[in-house]
Amino acid sequence: DPSRFDVNAQIKLFDMCVTQWLMKNGTCEGFAVVCDLKGVVLGHILRANLTSIKRGIMYVQEALFTRLISIHLVNAGSYMDRIMSMIRPFLNEELINMVHCHQNFTLPKDIPVECLPSDYGSLQPSFQELQDANIKRLMDYAEYFRNEDTYIADETKRAVGSVKTTDIFGVEGSFKKLDID
Repeated sequence: DPSRFDVNAQIKLFDMCVTQWLMKNGTCEGFAVVCDLKGVVLGHILRANLTSIKRGIMYVQEALFTRLISIHLVNAGSYMDRIMSMIRPFLNEELINMVHCHQNFTLPKDIPVECLPSDYGSLQPSFQELQDANIKRLMDYAEYFRNEDTYIADETKRAVGSVKTTDIFGVEGSFKKLDID
């Protein structure tokens, strides 16, 4: 249901999953992200705020505390090419080369089949079973994430001349709220 989609919540969920995995398993050589877009329609994309998308991309490029190996967008609709061309200016060359869109699922060369859900031909649990287990793990870490949300930067200690988010991301908001004099 596109009316319930919140891009900021999706970015936070991604961060929470990576954080929880690293806390439980320790560091690794990197992550290959497989995102199944089955059920995603253009309405989901239209609800995404461009500033939020830009912040999410910057987080992945500059602040993610592990290495990304690849990003596979599986069951990507025909609109995905237009979306990629829209966000391409925010992506650095390295990230552009990591993103792979698949209309149907074709096994990525850099992901062993035993790492994929049974929905894609492995002997692992199904996508739904893995998702349910992941939600349970996140709930086990709920107190940690609640506390983490209370940590904020003391902007009074920011060095003079340092970069602020408004310098990076430009004007806050969306075109829906644009006022013209």
